[in-house]
Amino acid sequence: MGLNLVSETYPYPWISLPTDEELADTGKNICYYDWVRAYTLIGVDEASTKVDPLIVNGGFETGNYTGWTGWPSPYDLEFTSEEAHVYSGTYAVHIVGAQGLEQIVFGLKPNTDYTLSCYSKVVSGSMLLEVKDGATGVISCTEPTYTRKSLNFTSDNSKRVTIYYNAMSENDEGYADDFELVETNPVSEPQNETVMFNEKLYFSESANVKTALPSLAFLITYMANANREINLQLYNSDSVLVGNQKYLALAGFGKKQFIMQLDSLLSPG
Repeated sequence: MGLNLVSETYPYPWISLPTDEELADTGKNICYYDWVRAYTLIGVDEASTKVDPLIVNGGFETGNYTGWTGWPSPYDLEFTSEEAHVYSGTYAVHIVGAQGLEQIVFGLKPNTDYTLSCYSKVVSGSMLLEVKDGATGVISCTEPTYTRKSLNFTSDNSKRVTIYYNAMSENDEGYADDFELVETNPVSEPQNETVMFNEKLYFSESANVKTALPSLAFLITYMANANREINLQLYNSDSVLVGNQKYLALAGFGKKQFIMQLDSLLSPG
């Protein structure tokens, strides 16, 4: 994770973000940072369910061997983008004669049931969908139109498996797309309880009045469950508005230093 911090010496809102060279210019940026936080906000009732697929490039959308290895060497597999031969997306793999494709998949749970699937289309002969090196299983694919083929197996303690899609003879030819490896009967993990703030806003210290400017400086602390607009207004003893300032407080815990320019002088005390 990389992080660039920008001091407020650039007009805001920015037309464009400062370049790395500008950030390194000490004539523009002379700051010290003691504590920095970074976080991702999600809806209060929204659980984060995104899970990275176990198989890399399972739909061949890179249009190349990324994540996969052909065999035997030398091999000559085609990644076709012809619409008639692609099940979904942009690419599918085309295998002709006594060769195939394999991938070592890591991150499996030990002694767990998994389902390996793909969409297969066979032009001639048959193709094999297979797992080895961490589990054992094989099925034959013969359907002439794209058909979902699936293979169930149980992982061992190695937490890995090698998957294959291959043609065993020179007369075999087929296409495959959208490989997927998932737990057969996944157990839902308990979601962390969403913590809600008791929303509050308070002055963290006494205001510092500068009568000559005139201005009023003060620090506020807030806790918010969603982005909130803070609108601070200051009235004199005659109920006349002498200062007004707005600030967008992002959801979470934060502090903000305000310097409010006043419309009239204040009397000391």
